[in-house]
Amino acid sequence: MHTVLQLFSGIRDLIVIPVEQYQKDGRLVTGLQRGATAFSTSTAVALLDITGHALSIIQTAADGIHLIVASERQRRRFRSNKAQRPPIDLREGVTFAYDTVRYGFGETASSIMRKAHQEHEDGGLPTAVGGIFRNMPQALVTPIVVGTRAVNKIVGGARNQMAPSKQLDMAEKWK
Repeated sequence: MHTVLQLFSGIRDLIVIPVEQYQKDGRLVTGLQRGATAFSTSTAVALLDITGHALSIIQTAADGIHLIVASERQRRRFRSNKAQRPPIDLREGVTFAYDTVRYGFGETASSIMRKAHQEHEDGGLPTAVGGIFRNMPQALVTPIVVGTRAVNKIVGGARNQMAPSKQLDMAEKWK
Protein backbone atom coordinates (compact mmCIF):
# COMPACT_ATOMS: atom_id res chain seq x y z
CA MET A 1 0.00 0.00 0.00
CA HIS A 2 2.87 2.38 0.80
CA THR A 3 4.18 1.97 -2.74
CA VAL A 4 0.84 2.97 -4.27
CA LEU A 5 0.79 6.06 -2.07
CA GLN A 6 4.30 6.86 -3.22
CA LEU A 7 3.14 6.69 -6.85
CA PHE A 8 0.27 9.08 -6.14
CA SER A 9 2.63 11.36 -4.21
CA GLY A 10 4.83 11.57 -7.31
CA ILE A 11 1.86 12.49 -9.48
CA ARG A 12 0.84 15.12 -6.92
CA ASP A 13 4.38 16.56 -6.92
CA LEU A 14 4.26 16.82 -10.71
CA ILE A 15 1.30 19.18 -10.37
CA VAL A 16 1.73 20.89 -7.00
CA ILE A 17 5.43 21.84 -7.10
CA PRO A 18 5.18 23.92 -10.31
CA VAL A 19 2.10 25.73 -8.98
CA GLU A 20 3.81 26.50 -5.66
CA GLN A 21 6.97 27.67 -7.43
CA TYR A 22 4.94 29.95 -9.72
CA GLN A 23 3.06 31.44 -6.78
CA LYS A 24 6.28 31.89 -4.84
CA ASP A 25 8.43 33.70 -7.41
CA GLY A 26 6.78 33.36 -10.84
CA ARG A 27 9.34 30.87 -12.24
CA LEU A 28 7.18 28.23 -13.83
CA VAL A 29 10.00 26.44 -15.69
CA THR A 30 11.96 25.90 -12.47
CA GLY A 31 8.84 24.54 -10.83
CA LEU A 32 8.24 22.18 -13.74
CA GLN A 33 11.84 20.91 -13.50
CA ARG A 34 11.59 20.37 -9.75
CA GLY A 35 8.18 18.70 -10.10
CA ALA A 36 9.39 16.40 -12.87
CA THR A 37 12.46 15.45 -10.83
CA ALA A 38 10.38 14.68 -7.74
CA PHE A 39 7.89 12.73 -9.86
CA SER A 40 10.53 10.64 -11.62
CA THR A 41 12.39 9.86 -8.40
CA SER A 42 9.33 8.83 -6.41
CA THR A 43 7.91 6.84 -9.32
CA ALA A 44 11.20 5.04 -9.93
CA VAL A 45 11.57 4.16 -6.25
CA ALA A 46 7.98 2.91 -6.13
CA LEU A 47 8.49 0.77 -9.23
CA LEU A 48 11.72 -0.63 -7.79
CA ASP A 49 9.81 -1.48 -4.60
CA ILE A 50 7.14 -3.31 -6.58
CA THR A 51 9.80 -5.13 -8.59
CA GLY A 52 11.65 -6.06 -5.40
CA HIS A 53 8.50 -7.48 -3.83
CA ALA A 54 7.69 -9.51 -6.96
CA LEU A 55 11.25 -10.83 -7.09
CA SER A 56 11.09 -11.75 -3.41
CA ILE A 57 7.98 -13.83 -4.07
CA ILE A 58 9.63 -15.59 -7.03
CA GLN A 59 12.82 -16.09 -5.01
CA THR A 60 10.93 -17.62 -2.09
CA ALA A 61 9.16 -20.05 -4.42
CA ALA A 62 12.42 -20.95 -6.18
CA ASP A 63 14.19 -21.42 -2.82
CA GLY A 64 11.40 -23.79 -1.76
CA ILE A 65 11.76 -25.84 -4.93
CA HIS A 66 15.53 -25.81 -4.52
CA LEU A 67 15.18 -27.19 -0.99
CA ILE A 68 13.18 -30.08 -2.40
CA VAL A 69 15.55 -31.06 -5.22
CA ALA A 70 18.98 -30.24 -3.73
CA SER A 71 21.15 -32.54 -1.69
CA GLU A 72 21.56 -31.96 2.05
CA ARG A 73 25.07 -30.58 1.65
CA GLN A 74 23.94 -28.22 -1.11
CA ARG A 75 21.03 -27.01 1.05
CA ARG A 76 23.30 -26.17 3.98
CA ARG A 77 25.81 -24.33 1.82
CA PHE A 78 23.13 -22.44 -0.10
CA ARG A 79 21.40 -21.34 3.11
CA SER A 80 24.63 -20.02 4.57
CA ASN A 81 25.17 -17.86 1.48
CA LYS A 82 21.77 -16.15 1.82
CA ALA A 83 22.62 -14.03 4.86
CA GLN A 84 24.07 -10.79 3.53
CA ARG A 85 23.37 -7.19 4.37
CA PRO A 86 21.40 -5.16 1.83
CA PRO A 87 23.50 -3.26 -0.73
CA ILE A 88 24.09 0.45 -0.09
CA ASP A 89 24.04 1.54 -3.73
CA LEU A 90 23.79 0.20 -7.27
CA ARG A 91 27.53 -0.51 -7.50
CA GLU A 92 27.43 -2.64 -4.38
CA GLY A 93 24.23 -4.33 -5.58
CA VAL A 94 25.96 -5.35 -8.82
CA THR A 95 28.97 -6.59 -6.84
CA PHE A 96 26.74 -8.65 -4.54
CA ALA A 97 24.85 -9.99 -7.56
CA TYR A 98 28.10 -11.02 -9.23
CA ASP A 99 29.24 -12.78 -6.06
CA THR A 100 25.87 -14.54 -5.78
CA VAL A 101 25.99 -15.77 -9.38
CA ARG A 102 29.63 -16.82 -9.14
CA TYR A 103 29.06 -18.73 -5.90
CA GLY A 104 25.74 -20.28 -6.94
CA PHE A 105 26.86 -21.60 -10.30
CA GLY A 106 30.28 -22.60 -8.97
CA GLU A 107 28.71 -24.57 -6.14
CA THR A 108 26.28 -26.28 -8.50
CA ALA A 109 29.01 -27.21 -10.98
CA SER A 110 31.30 -28.53 -8.26
CA SER A 111 28.43 -30.50 -6.74
CA ILE A 112 27.66 -32.17 -10.07
CA MET A 113 31.33 -32.89 -10.70
CA ARG A 114 31.83 -34.25 -7.18
CA LYS A 115 28.80 -36.52 -7.50
CA ALA A 116 29.86 -37.75 -10.96
CA HIS A 117 33.38 -38.46 -9.74
CA GLN A 118 32.07 -40.32 -6.69
CA GLU A 119 29.66 -42.37 -8.83
CA HIS A 120 32.43 -43.11 -11.34
CA GLU A 121 34.68 -44.45 -8.61
CA ASP A 122 31.85 -46.57 -7.22
CA GLY A 123 30.60 -48.15 -10.44
CA GLY A 124 32.24 -46.82 -13.57
CA LEU A 125 31.00 -44.69 -16.43
CA PRO A 126 27.33 -45.80 -16.47
CA THR A 127 26.81 -44.87 -12.82
CA ALA A 128 28.67 -41.57 -13.34
CA VAL A 129 26.24 -40.66 -16.11
CA GLY A 130 23.37 -41.70 -13.84
CA GLY A 131 24.76 -39.46 -11.09
CA ILE A 132 24.81 -36.53 -13.48
CA PHE A 133 21.21 -37.18 -14.50
CA ARG A 134 20.17 -37.43 -10.85
CA ASN A 135 21.56 -33.92 -10.31
CA MET A 136 19.70 -32.45 -13.30
CA PRO A 137 16.66 -31.20 -11.32
CA GLN A 138 18.98 -29.27 -9.03
CA ALA A 139 20.92 -27.94 -12.03
CA LEU A 140 17.69 -26.75 -13.65
CA VAL A 141 16.37 -24.97 -10.54
CA THR A 142 19.63 -23.33 -9.49
CA PRO A 143 19.72 -20.71 -12.31
CA ILE A 144 16.27 -19.51 -11.25
CA VAL A 145 17.29 -19.27 -7.61
CA VAL A 146 20.61 -17.60 -8.36
CA GLY A 147 19.10 -15.28 -10.97
CA THR A 148 16.33 -14.01 -8.70
CA ARG A 149 18.78 -13.48 -5.85
CA ALA A 150 21.15 -11.56 -8.12
CA VAL A 151 18.47 -9.36 -9.66
CA ASN A 152 17.05 -8.73 -6.19
CA LYS A 153 20.49 -7.47 -5.07
CA ILE A 154 20.68 -5.11 -8.07
CA VAL A 155 17.15 -3.79 -7.57
CA GLY A 156 17.78 -3.32 -3.84
CA GLY A 157 20.99 -1.43 -4.55
CA ALA A 158 19.27 0.83 -7.07
CA ARG A 159 16.41 1.52 -4.66
CA ASN A 160 18.79 2.28 -1.79
CA GLN A 161 20.82 4.61 -3.99
CA MET A 162 17.74 6.52 -5.16
CA ALA A 163 16.13 6.69 -1.72
CA PRO A 164 18.70 6.35 1.09
CA SER A 165 15.91 6.86 3.64
CA LYS A 166 14.43 3.52 2.52
CA GLN A 167 17.67 1.80 3.49
CA LEU A 168 17.61 3.43 6.91
CA ASP A 169 13.98 2.38 7.38
CA MET A 170 14.88 -1.24 6.51
CA ALA A 171 17.88 -1.17 8.88
CA GLU A 172 15.66 0.08 11.72
CA LYS A 173 12.98 -2.47 10.88
CA TRP A 174 15.31 -5.46 11.22
CA LYS A 175 17.31 -4.38 14.29
